[in-house]
Amino acid sequence: MRITNRLVTTLNGNYRVKEQKTGGQEDIWLWRWVTQYNFVWNARIKFTAEQTSEDRHNLTLLFSWPVKQNTDLYVLFNDYEIDGEKVSGAFVKLVYRF
Repeated sequence: MRITNRLVTTLNGNYRVKEQKTGGQEDIWLWRWVTQYNFVWNARIKFTAEQTSEDRHNLTLLFSWPVKQNTDLYVLFNDYEIDGEKVSGAFVKLVYRF
């Protein structure tokens, strides 16, 4: 859904039923929410949130900016949980193409 010319958000999901070898069924699902804002100066910030039927989550915030024609700056923050382990991280990346 386009909220403004620069702000876009989507919410989508997947659902399926998995047959178990021992009989019965398992419901498996994933939902994802993505919001992105594009700045006037050609940078963008993107937020992604995910949740699964296995009680796993992932939150990501990405800032990207083409500083010059051959140079890009990326800043990423990530928070996720898998199998009860919570992990957070961040990194900054500067890409120069020649």
